[in-house]
Amino acid sequence: MHGNLSEEEFLKRLIEENVVTQLDNLSTHPWVAAKVRAGSLTLHGMVVDIATGGFSLLDRQAQRFHPLSAATKEQIAAFVGRSQTAEVAVEA
Repeated sequence: MHGNLSEEEFLKRLIEENVVTQLDNLSTHPWVAAKVRAGSLTLHGMVVDIATGGFSLLDRQAQRFHPLSAATKEQIAAFVGRSQTAEVAVEA
């Protein structure tokens, strides 16, 4: 049914694809599109694994999600558009 994917992996990918699709949908709204073009709004995608409490952040350039525990403070700061990495706290 899902090719070579397990049911769990298929569901994970489906959830991630939904996040990407919803970001694409948001980008089509005139107000959102205008703010993004002006640089006053940045859209970010994240998946929360309720069972583990883990977070994954979408890296649009790499077209993949990175587990929060694997991301460095600099990567997280880049995801949220902050220039001061000291403002970003990450606990493993």
